[in-house]
Amino acid sequence: MAVREVYGAYYGEMGGAGAAPEPNAHTIKKKGKVVRLQGQSGSQLGLTTSHPTRTTFRKYLPALLIFVSIVILIVAYTFLTG
Repeated sequence: MAVREVYGAYYGEMGGAGAAPEPNAHTIKKKGKVVRLQGQSGSQLGLTTSHPTRTTFRKYLPALLIFVSIVILIVAYTFLTG
């Protein structure tokens, strides 16, 4: 109920006239034993090629830098306290 009230208020603020239309629910497609939401493609499911591309490397670079930084901090802490 609260979501519908907020949705109606937002619809009115954005210039909608009259009552806010009901939002469409996602339809579910079932193909064999696999259930997918409509509009979801294989590329969005994380299927990648056998070799990493530049975009996947850029995606994991910040996580790699954080991991390396944590390892360096732990080694420095044990070296300075031990």
